[in-house]
Amino acid sequence: MTPAGLVWSAPAHYDHRGDRPCALCGRPTPLRSHAREPAHKVCAEQWAADHPGTDRFVSDPPAGRRRTHA
Repeated sequence: MTPAGLVWSAPAHYDHRGDRPCALCGRPTPLRSHAREPAHKVCAEQWAADHPGTDRFVSDPPAGRRRTHA
């Protein structure tokens, strides 16, 4: 089952070097997938919904708990 939306909150998804054409729609985007593929988040979400069971576009892993050392 595809999640309602991808979680791309990690700063690595934004490329400060500039826009590149989205691999899915061709329009410029500063966003990058985990594989550094240029893609709008909404385009990636639609692709994931249309291709269930694939891992071309995935969400960031859940944030772990901070460990405190005594």
